[in-house]
Amino acid sequence: MTVNGTPSAPFPTTLLATAPAFQTQNGTGTGLASAYPSTGANQSTPISLTAPAHSGDTLLAYAVGLGPTNPATPTGKAPTIAATTTKPTLTVGGVSATVNSAVIPVGGVGVYQVNFTVPTGAQGTAPLRSRILAPSRPAPSEVCLQTDSAARPPTR
Repeated sequence: MTVNGTPSAPFPTTLLATAPAFQTQNGTGTGLASAYPSTGANQSTPISLTAPAHSGDTLLAYAVGLGPTNPATPTGKAPTIAATTTKPTLTVGGVSATVNSAVIPVGGVGVYQVNFTVPTGAQGTAPLRSRILAPSRPAPSEVCLQTDSAARPPTR
């Protein structure tokens, strides 16, 4: 690093291959996740206390730090859709959720889109945790996702 023309002494840094974290509605990394219904009329309405998710809903959440993709994401270019090389595991309120996909969407830069199904048994304001198994990975990230215990009837 150089400040006012004077370089600092070299220092080591450690980069992790993955460091998953969900984007949040308030932009601080805490609170309600930036999660949305993946289908239906309310796709632009974030999951919240007034618009909770239900067991069985398929949601889309935005995350960073999910690691490499296949195909590799090019440097300096907006990518085409690229799936993570390792699919993250995800829990909602400690209950395993089905992760349908984890991709960098077309034109996305550094932001992943994770599509998952809210498991049965998650209720209240539930912690949303993601983990990509790696030897040096610290504790999983956690944000809140509003759910309720009643399954929503299927839409036709």
